Amino acid sequence: MNLIKKLNYIQLQLNNIHYLVPNNYTILQVSEFLGLIIPRFCYNKELLISGNCRMCLVEVKNNIKPVSSCSLNIIPNMVIYTETSLVKKARENVLEFLLLNHPLDCPICDQGGECDLQNQSLLYGSNKSRFYNLKRSVENKNIGPLIKTIMTRCIHCTKCVRFLEEISGLPVLGTTRRGSLTEITSYINLNIKSELSGNLIDLCPVGALTSKPYAFTTRVWELKTKPGIDLFDGLGSNILVNLKGTSIMRIIPSINTQINKEWISDKVRFSFDGFNIQRLNTFFFKVNNNQNLIQTWKNAFIEVNNQIFLNNIFLQKKGYKYILGITGKFISLETLYIFKKILNTHGITNIISETTKFTHNLDFSKNFIFKHTLTNFNSSNFCLLVGSNIKHEAPILNSQLRQRILKGNFNIYSLGSNSLKNMFIENVGFSIKELILLTEGRHKLSKLLVKAKNPIFILSSNIFNNKNKKLIYFLFSIIEFQLLKMYKQWNNLNILHSYANDVGCLELGFKKILRTNMFNIIFLLGTDNYSFKLLKKKSLLIYIGSSGTQNATESSIILPSYSFIEETGIYMNTEGRAQTFEFLKRYELKNKSVWSIIQKMFINSNTFLSVYFFKETMKEIQSDLINNTPLFLNKKKFSLDFYSKKIPFIIKNLNFNKPFNEFIENYYLNDPISKNSSIMGKTSFYLRYNQNFKQKYAYNNN
Repeated sequence: MNLIKKLNYIQLQLNNIHYLVPNNYTILQVSEFLGLIIPRFCYNKELLISGNCRMCLVEVKNNIKPVSSCSLNIIPNMVIYTETSLVKKARENVLEFLLLNHPLDCPICDQGGECDLQNQSLLYGSNKSRFYNLKRSVENKNIGPLIKTIMTRCIHCTKCVRFLEEISGLPVLGTTRRGSLTEITSYINLNIKSELSGNLIDLCPVGALTSKPYAFTTRVWELKTKPGIDLFDGLGSNILVNLKGTSIMRIIPSINTQINKEWISDKVRFSFDGFNIQRLNTFFFKVNNNQNLIQTWKNAFIEVNNQIFLNNIFLQKKGYKYILGITGKFISLETLYIFKKILNTHGITNIISETTKFTHNLDFSKNFIFKHTLTNFNSSNFCLLVGSNIKHEAPILNSQLRQRILKGNFNIYSLGSNSLKNMFIENVGFSIKELILLTEGRHKLSKLLVKAKNPIFILSSNIFNNKNKKLIYFLFSIIEFQLLKMYKQWNNLNILHSYANDVGCLELGFKKILRTNMFNIIFLLGTDNYSFKLLKKKSLLIYIGSSGTQNATESSIILPSYSFIEETGIYMNTEGRAQTFEFLKRYELKNKSVWSIIQKMFINSNTFLSVYFFKETMKEIQSDLINNTPLFLNKKKFSLDFYSKKIPFIIKNLNFNKPFNEFIENYYLNDPISKNSSIMGKTSFYLRYNQNFKQKYAYNNN
């Protein structure tokens, strides 16, 4: 018995069977732990318990009335019954009350087929009702351009209220009045301006909150489901893509407790229509103001070969340095590796990424990844954000930090951004001057930092886009080196990347080149709006991508390729976790895979890589990632000598009072797919100009 207490286990009796279960569980959690099903509407393990629906009633010995299992903790020797006649009758009565005012909308309700009220009424409900009064109706609410409301269906589970208050940090919704007049409303008709608002659709157990873009399009049993990854930020949240034939109908979250739990951002949920808008599906050649009409890939490759060799680059050994390759935001790790391998084989070494800003000391991965586990902030009580508007750069990470604040004994400070509005974050400065004071121990945070327990620094990748980038990293390396002596751990400094495969680019050693006026040929691999400074007039821009972007319009040659949903690929998130995006669908277009296009562009050169090489390369990369072996670089131990030798050159002629700049101007329109999405365009316009925006331009609420 003493051993059981030490292990924090207790004994109880459930349905006449004795069990040994973990302490501090509720009855509902115990039933889930033992594989028993107790119906519920208002319970969610990520939200605080409310006990509103009363559907989870169970019988406990020596209790006169049934008790709600979601809110009652277990005690030693408790006797519980979940299938007695009293419990079954209580469930029938609860469902009878819930269906009292519920409209008979099931044939036209978008929740049909996955509605908790439907399922539980079938399993636990009665076949008759004792109420024949007039049904109550509730006016629908306009809470934004993405969520459709039919509030007469609402059963007041308050999941939406608790999610907005606890996870999103925007308590817009709440309950008004009492009894039969109770309503869930936004009080003063406010819109939900949250990057996570779409999760309300998944939380709602009935059809009160549904998706406006998905309304009246299809039924759930007509859909095929395939797993995927959110590539619109650096976290790599897990998603499920619902397909009808070859059309994407909706995207919903997939539970992953290590990354996103059960939430996803609005951008990945609603921007799927951007995949087939402004899609590149034909060849385009415009060289020397002459536009050539190309019909087949064979003729296209011949024309590209002619243009490359007419530039006389490959005929000169010194000419290879005048060719540049630039990769975009949604390129898989295999494609990046093969793109680099092909160009390197032809002597081209200038290969960069459009998105990565981290450019120095790439010899070890701990320099540029998010070293702290995304879901584990419990061991710390101090967090400093540097140059990051984390609410837009990583909405899921922002919600996890907010949940840690709600637990208490956790303070967040911000250096460089004051735009966070959904939780209390104290701003401690806007420039590098405060960072220097912090390193020297003269800042007001210095005393708190010394006393802090496992402090966390989160540096936005945006801060490495200015002239002070090397000094900033050097200063934080000094701070972390001192903390290493105190805590004997090396996980304080975390780089937050904003795009899908930034870490993969850094693993491959991609660096940033500021000047592009020295290159004769530039390969653009799915880039969006890479700015060319003082570009040569005779430079040849060759664009290989799937969507029409600003860089595509500037290019002389456009070759259409597959998008990331049309190929299987590996992506590394901001913490270096490798995940596979499975092949979803393929449009009936002329497009080809990126690596096959690159391979055949150099078919006339002396070096040629076979298809067998690419297949074996992909297998090698996948096996290395599965076995967690280092991919492409030799990992070295940390040394401050690398920085200390360069610090005199770094400090010279720097403006320490220059503030950190905001990275994301418009959360909904900052990548090629969302820019092409009509849903994201309307959402951005609606939330920016909602005071003067007429409802007819948004999705109808009917």
